[in-house]
Amino acid sequence: MNQRNGQNGDQQGVEGMAMWEDRLHAGSVPVLIAPGSVFPFPPSDGKKWYVMQTKPHNESRVITHIKLRTQEVDVFLPKIEVVRKRRGRRIRSLEPLFPSYLFVYMHLNPATWQAVRWAPGVRRILGDGESPLEVPEGLIQTIWERVAPLGFVRVGLNLTPGMRVRVKNGPFAGFEGIFERPTSRKERVRVLLEFLGSLRPVEIDPLDLEQV
Repeated sequence: MNQRNGQNGDQQGVEGMAMWEDRLHAGSVPVLIAPGSVFPFPPSDGKKWYVMQTKPHNESRVITHIKLRTQEVDVFLPKIEVVRKRRGRRIRSLEPLFPSYLFVYMHLNPATWQAVRWAPGVRRILGDGESPLEVPEGLIQTIWERVAPLGFVRVGLNLTPGMRVRVKNGPFAGFEGIFERPTSRKERVRVLLEFLGSLRPVEIDPLDLEQV
């Protein structure tokens, strides 16, 4: 099948697969799914997983278009919970785990290729220059297992006692210290900040910290 991909882009796609595996196993890692759902994609003779790159912020648009065109393609959009601070308040949202990428499960034939490759908002299907690059089903299952408990992935800051940290925001911005422990107050942690050669305990929002 005719793919309008350059060799450089294909190589980046292969390297991108390695990046996803690294991120997954590092714990930084889902389609919105019901909490506790089992893996809904049973093995199918000839059906394989592929990776589609979309234009920025076009993931939902592409999914909608594919579903209108064909029922022969399953699409998996892993999501992750992102927490940001705005005007002193925590704002939680669900965003794509791999922005601008979708996993598609399909038989590779002219009809599915037409529906997927030329859907509005699609840039390309990752491949090796001659054919689309198959994604190991084990990788998809592993991502799904991370998603299943909540329907999305929730990632903590992974602070451990004794870790050196730096304050990014607020009145203590720029100060360094040692992470001690969470506190009884919701969404606060205790840090020993370095003031004038001594360590002083301060309670801080963990979103304002970074590892040194």
